[in-house]
Amino acid sequence: MFKGIVGKLRNKKYQVFCLLLIVMLLIHQHIFLYADDLYYSRDASYGLSNLPNFMLGQLNGNGRVWIGTMMLVILKYNIYVFRLFNPLVITLTAILIAKISTSYPEDHNSRIKDEIVVASLCSSLFFIFLPIQIANTTIYYAACAFNYLYPTALVLLYGYTLHNHYVKMPNPKTNYWILLLAFLVGSSTQQVGAMGIGYMVLIPAYFKISRKKNILQSLVPYYLALFGGYSIVTYGSIKRMLFERQTGHVVNLKDVASGLLKTNIFSIPASGYVLIICLCCLVWLYSFRNQDFKKIAFLWHSLLIAALTIGILGYIYVVLYKKYPIHLFSGGTPNTLLSLCLIVFAAVYLISIVYIALLILINQRYPFLFYNSINAIGAQLMLFVADARFAEAYKIMFPSLLLMSIFIVYSFINFYRYKVFLLLSMIVILLSLTHLGKLTLNPLIDHANNPPIYQLALVIIGVSLFMIIGYYKQRTLKDLVVITIIMLGLFNLGTEYNGYKQASYAQDFNLDTISRYHLNHNPNELILKKTPGTIYGYNVSNWNRMPYFMKQCYRIPEEMSIRYID
Repeated sequence: MFKGIVGKLRNKKYQVFCLLLIVMLLIHQHIFLYADDLYYSRDASYGLSNLPNFMLGQLNGNGRVWIGTMMLVILKYNIYVFRLFNPLVITLTAILIAKISTSYPEDHNSRIKDEIVVASLCSSLFFIFLPIQIANTTIYYAACAFNYLYPTALVLLYGYTLHNHYVKMPNPKTNYWILLLAFLVGSSTQQVGAMGIGYMVLIPAYFKISRKKNILQSLVPYYLALFGGYSIVTYGSIKRMLFERQTGHVVNLKDVASGLLKTNIFSIPASGYVLIICLCCLVWLYSFRNQDFKKIAFLWHSLLIAALTIGILGYIYVVLYKKYPIHLFSGGTPNTLLSLCLIVFAAVYLISIVYIALLILINQRYPFLFYNSINAIGAQLMLFVADARFAEAYKIMFPSLLLMSIFIVYSFINFYRYKVFLLLSMIVILLSLTHLGKLTLNPLIDHANNPPIYQLALVIIGVSLFMIIGYYKQRTLKDLVVITIIMLGLFNLGTEYNGYKQASYAQDFNLDTISRYHLNHNPNELILKKTPGTIYGYNVSNWNRMPYFMKQCYRIPEEMSIRYID
């Protein structure tokens, strides 16, 4: 057994995942309970006798009973179990993404070893490059990790296992593990439950059209399990919606639409992923340009190539260079023409994704890109009827982004041999990191004055050097690009690690003070440090005002006097 483990660790793909696990463990050592986490940790301290009341509250509050219960278990011992559990889930999700991206239909040969390593690296880099503006509420914050990361990973696993269940066996019996997955997916969140329904519609349609195989009847148990779970979360969502209406909350559909487009497509934190997906679409379009198209189809294909190329350049100018405020349907965007151009780009972007996924489905018999592109778009449309208040929240965007990671990874394992593709990918990463403020030339230049010009000059100089090197030795160019991308990823992680570490000093001091208070039972006052404003964490300013639920979580009497020091 030990020799088998060592042998796996020698495999490059496992080395990549081990590195991801290690760096995530390092960052998580400086993560604490934030906002809603405090409620769950507090409720967990009440013991098993409170569990029925807690589950009933979850049922009536949002319907996410098993998610809330799981959070209660993990957060019972403060943040310590989560610091180990979450990095493991992130790593397993990266493994799942790589597995799905390298899965072929049964009538193709298996992926070659190099492609498996590329898939492992790309799926890990997906998490490594995640901007802190997105990561702080999706993978580094327990409440959102349980509500968005874990259910989305679960629905990916569900779609993958259900599809393979019917690929590998001609007339399979009901699989009880998949049945359980269906129920858990349905009863997780409305967004993820809708994704599960999407898989249940798309998978039988694929088998009927592509494989001439009717599996609809045998799917009935999975439908019952999925909709049974979905009815629970729908009940909770309706209860919450009725409560919000009683409190006077009204959803403005224009604001929701504007928020969705801004967050998913036109925000700087999402820009790196949008540009990478656009680049992948463009390369796919070029790779399929010699297909036996009819005249109209060929014109459509050529038009899409031209529109996407112009759109990418315009996107870089508007979103990254000019940084125009984006409020498409609610005022604030500079002019009507720009608003129209942004809407056209969004349409071209989404159509390209679905069109490419369909071409890959037809030509390569690989359906997961089509499944996921439809589900990713549908999951965001769900916000018009659920969680509409959070249309501009990155945590809501994240499930769709996670599904689209399959599109990115699958594209890379098909095009990683092309140096131009890798080079353009590196440029996109450099652009996104510079405009997120991660890469600067300070103190060599003044960033207050036209920083994008200097950053663009840096990119041009860097690309020129790579091209010169590549002219003399092509293999060196490819290696340099790959090494640069990996180094940029590690640099991004290093920035996040340092940010969380700096933010942890005051919180470590405060927790140590509270521990000493409980040991010594000092009745007078607590002397705590103020936590500085930071993006590394979520609502860390709670430490500066100690709301009632925070005092309850850390067992501090409400009347306790608190004095803050800098």
